Amino acid sequence: MVDEQALRSILATGMHMDTEEYREHIAKHPEVTFFVMCNSMVIADRDYIETNEIQQQVENWLDIQGTKLKSPDSNPNGWWSRAWTEFTQGQDTPFSKYFRSEFCEVLHRPDTTPTRYEYREGVRPLVEKIIRELVS
Repeated sequence: MVDEQALRSILATGMHMDTEEYREHIAKHPEVTFFVMCNSMVIADRDYIETNEIQQQVENWLDIQGTKLKSPDSNPNGWWSRAWTEFTQGQDTPFSKYFRSEFCEVLHRPDTTPTRYEYREGVRPLVEKIIRELVS
C-alpha cells in the first residue's frame, strides 16, 4: 500500500507545479499528469480513466490555470504511457527516471485493457481524501 505522506506530496507537487514548466517539459513532470488523472477520477466518481481521456483532462486542467499545451501535438498521455511501460519493464530511460513507484502503487493498467488506468484495490478512499483536502 502506498504511503499516505508520499502520496500527498506527489499529488500536491502535481497540483502546484508551474503550468508553464509542465507545458514545456511534460515528460519530466509525470506527477502533474498523475494528479490530473486522479483528480479526474475523483470528480467523475470512477475507478478508472481511459488513455484517450488523459489528453483532454490535462488540457482542461491547464485551461483552468490559464495555460495551453505547447502545441496540438503535445501528448501528456503518450509521455505518461511511455514512461509507465518503460518503468514497469525495468528500463532505465530518460523518461522512466522521472516516473515514481508510487504511481504503480495507486494505479494499474490491466493486461486485458491496456488503454485504461484503474485504482488498485483499496487505494481509492485515500486518493479521494487527499485530493479533496488539496483542492478545498
